[in-house]
Amino acid sequence: MQPRATHSLPEAIFLEASADNNTATALNGNHPEGAVFYSQHSHHLVPNTETRYYRYVPKKTILLIRHAESIANAGFSTTDAHSIPLSPKGLAQAEALADDFPIVPELIVTSLFLRTRETAAPLISKTPDAAVETWDMIHEFTYLNRDVHRNKTPEERKPFAIDYWNRRDPFYSDGPQEESFFSLLRRIESFLEKIDSREKM
Repeated sequence: MQPRATHSLPEAIFLEASADNNTATALNGNHPEGAVFYSQHSHHLVPNTETRYYRYVPKKTILLIRHAESIANAGFSTTDAHSIPLSPKGLAQAEALADDFPIVPELIVTSLFLRTRETAAPLISKTPDAAVETWDMIHEFTYLNRDVHRNKTPEERKPFAIDYWNRRDPFYSDGPQEESFFSLLRRIESFLEKIDSREKM
């Protein structure tokens, strides 16, 4: 049995096992005096051999959220990937996201890109107790030469994007500042390693 998640999860949910240890009943946070519990990072029910009580420690929930609609998504020309703002529709989407966010976050992380910071701004405003960090490894994949394709629309860049993917070369870089696909994979690895290190803290 696993307790249903709520918007505000307690640090631990204590459960009492049935006689056959196959089911458990929630104790609403109460537990026997002196009971010993362990396995801080487990998402399973972990038995304590000295009592017939269990502790359920929920794992951290990580939500990966794409930015709201940017002016590039709306079809307008842009100068560089970092400074693209949200469109009016995107700003409204960011407000709606904050209003309907399913959990109370402990940490909000954005990239250096303007559109991600604008997407997160309403949620940051509505959850002042959440820590806010900027991680440089979580931006989207920018693979076309920014000097060549400056001030172009997504539609104008489309043939060049098709050519890039048709190369099927993970080590190809389209310009001195652009990533190869291999570099993207390394960046994803560094993100996962950072998440893992925070889980162990």
